[in-house]
Amino acid sequence: SVNVGQPYLSPDGKFMLFVATDAPLGYGGKDIYIVYPEWGEWGEPQSLGNAINTSGNEMFPYVADDGNLYFSSDGHTGLGGLDLFKAKKEGKIWKEPVNLGPPVNSGFDDFGLIIEKSKPANSEDFIKRIGFFTSNRANGKGGDDLYKFSERNENIFTLNAFVFEKVFENPNDPNSKVVDFK
Repeated sequence: SVNVGQPYLSPDGKFMLFVATDAPLGYGGKDIYIVYPEWGEWGEPQSLGNAINTSGNEMFPYVADDGNLYFSSDGHTGLGGLDLFKAKKEGKIWKEPVNLGPPVNSGFDDFGLIIEKSKPANSEDFIKRIGFFTSNRANGKGGDDLYKFSERNENIFTLNAFVFEKVFENPNDPNSKVVDFK
């Protein structure tokens, strides 16, 4: 009597997220659940709670390397249609999600976000994050199109400098003649 889909299995196999429609004790629409393995089988599914799930639809769950949950929702305040959200986890509780905003979100359906790279490779790498998502926004090539985004580290720079200290003729008088630098 419950439809499930859109599974996300953590890379280490320690949990699985999935979406269930019209589940008992659900919040309505589609909700995101988590399940943990117990003794070689999956345990009892648990709702991610009302910070994540709404009376609308929460779908396409994904946990990036940074530990944040990314998902789509039309129940949280957004720009229209499905919007992409990010939620941080503190202990066992997912905190209130944050809308990713434009240009990732639009007035259309934006969903299915995956992050390929979540941090710079080194100090010379100006690309902070690269990812992909799906959208049916205007000016696409068809119904649902794939989009790529990259976030740059705009404030990364290297500073090479020398600091010089004045050496005074009288070391106890900063008003005396400068005789050298060290």
